[in-house]
Amino acid sequence: MNIIEPSWEPYVWIIVGVLIMIGEFVIPGTFVVFIGFGAVVTGVCSLFFPIGLGMQILIMAITTGVSILFGSAFIKKVFPSTVTKDEMSDEPFRNDIVTVQSDILVNQKGGRIRYQGTDWDAYSEGSRISKGERVRILRRDNLTFIVEPLEFRD
Repeated sequence: MNIIEPSWEPYVWIIVGVLIMIGEFVIPGTFVVFIGFGAVVTGVCSLFFPIGLGMQILIMAITTGVSILFGSAFIKKVFPSTVTKDEMSDEPFRNDIVTVQSDILVNQKGGRIRYQGTDWDAYSEGSRISKGERVRILRRDNLTFIVEPLEFRD
């Protein structure tokens, strides 16, 4: 019986994977642990099966992708976000009047406004607004502004 001596590659995968998972405490972002998990699984597979570097990289990519796909939902359930949005905050852009750069759609991103010299995504909750019209900024949702036409303001 011919026993294949284990090479150094499986141990490198495992050590690097564990270091990456430990790095999760230093590097912001939850997905880093999944990359480390993929490396550890690759190391364990290559420890027990004689596989080439190309197959190892494929195992790493598949394992990382699958673990991100299924693991991120699990992580979000176990560690829910504690960030809340203060609706009463004094946002400096609220009620500012701006010009529409491209048609603004109803409840659909795609429109653009010019605010402080920069174009921003925008949408309206009430009506379609044509390019060139002036609108009032109501609020912001991440990097998208919610606006209303000036004539509908009470």
